[in-house]
Amino acid sequence: MTQRGTTAQQGRGIGRSRTAQPPPPVTFPAIPPADVLGRLAALQGTPIDQLKQQWRELFGKEPPPFNRAYIVSRLAYRIQELAYGGLKPETRARLEA
Repeated sequence: MTQRGTTAQQGRGIGRSRTAQPPPPVTFPAIPPADVLGRLAALQGTPIDQLKQQWRELFGKEPPPFNRAYIVSRLAYRIQELAYGGLKPETRARLEA
């Protein structure tokens, strides 16, 4: 290989590692603690398509293809988590261990 070919490759960025920009942080809506009970009660009568939309808003991703009871229970936990805070780091560490 000639020196000329190496220089041409470097000029085009071949062989260089590019640093990807990290994705922007996802922000989730703050839920006032006073709204929690009303939101939890409303989950029971909410149509599944609206539950899935809430999932997208509260989790930032597509809902799983599971049954309604699973989606309602996870949404209920997430609403409480956003209102009152999640698990302590020590508890998370124990669960992961």
